[in-house]
Amino acid sequence: MLDPTELKNALGSVASSMKAPEPSGVRLEDGLEKDTCVYPLDASGVTTNAVVMEVIWDGTGSKAPAIADFGPVTDAQDVSGLGSKAQYSMVRLSGSSEFSLRVQTSQAAYRLLVARPNGADGWDREQGRAVLERIIRKAKI
Repeated sequence: MLDPTELKNALGSVASSMKAPEPSGVRLEDGLEKDTCVYPLDASGVTTNAVVMEVIWDGTGSKAPAIADFGPVTDAQDVSGLGSKAQYSMVRLSGSSEFSLRVQTSQAAYRLLVARPNGADGWDREQGRAVLERIIRKAKI
């Protein structure tokens, strides 16, 4: 789970209405586990205006999780200095924009995603990347 104070500091006014985190977990194939924590950014609680932190880890010790376990990503940029591999991407959907940073370490794969309604705050691709990198670095992943 991300530190809510650090998260609010990194997001600034975007997090002014952030609600309590909502954790969940599921078992994936091959013994992998995925823990998810959603931080709604408004009262609706929908994931089109939220911070989502996901961690995939191996519950059996037989397989090293990879960022590819989160599925394909469009137009990913490599990010240096985070884990053994890291990628950033941004995609505009019909009603929202998703800014995503995926980080692979020797023991887990992490995905930090911030979804914002289109036109909500004016983030561009590079502003989103700077915010997500700040959050991940503060989390010491």
